Amino acid sequence: YYDSIFVNNEEQIYTNSDLDNASVSDGTLKITALKESMGGYDYTSARLTSKYRGDWLYGRFEIRAKLPVGRGTWPAIWMIPMYNAYGGWPDSGEIDIMEQVGYNPNYVHSTLHTEIYNDANFNSQKGFSKILTDPMNDFHVYELEWLPEAIKVYIYGSLLGTYIPRDYSVCPTSEHWPFDKQFFMILNVAIGGSWGGINGVDNTIFPVEMEVDYVRVFQSETITDIKPIE
Repeated sequence: YYDSIFVNNEEQIYTNSDLDNASVSDGTLKITALKESMGGYDYTSARLTSKYRGDWLYGRFEIRAKLPVGRGTWPAIWMIPMYNAYGGWPDSGEIDIMEQVGYNPNYVHSTLHTEIYNDANFNSQKGFSKILTDPMNDFHVYELEWLPEAIKVYIYGSLLGTYIPRDYSVCPTSEHWPFDKQFFMILNVAIGGSWGGINGVDNTIFPVEMEVDYVRVFQSETITDIKPIE
């Protein structure tokens, strides 16, 4: 599925149904960024979304992936709302399950954005980071546990961080907790941009790819039946 949204001063164009940028082989999905000119951009890549094909409210999400190598890459596994019930970004929320930038390759990040907490508001978004051993050459499982009262992120079952908006004896408002609506998933490899391109792009690295072994979603008719990872 093609979504032609260009944001964050990224330097790639996302192609539509180009197998050079997104393909499945040997049982895994490859999202590949290339050094090639198209539509006024110097790079091509893919941005795959489940919009109109799969969206969820609460559950557990597991994505096993291997990240691209090289300065200037910016891979991400993330979720945004199907409909902006509380207003445009960031008011209706964003869940970044995994992000990484190629100039700082062994650090992976998970970040939440809301009306109160977002990178436009003095970089106040709620985030967690972890140093991994070679996530570019080894697969890791990036996990999200999304409950009505909390969001938890894990890597291979090890808790990375928990976001609880505030004392749940008081119902949180959407500015702290817009995460009560349907969200869909996005997997992409950006090049350059306001974060990935801080130290420029190394043009000798291409082609580069994020390899995805699987995406799994666990839900229950009764959300309290979802078993915590811990």
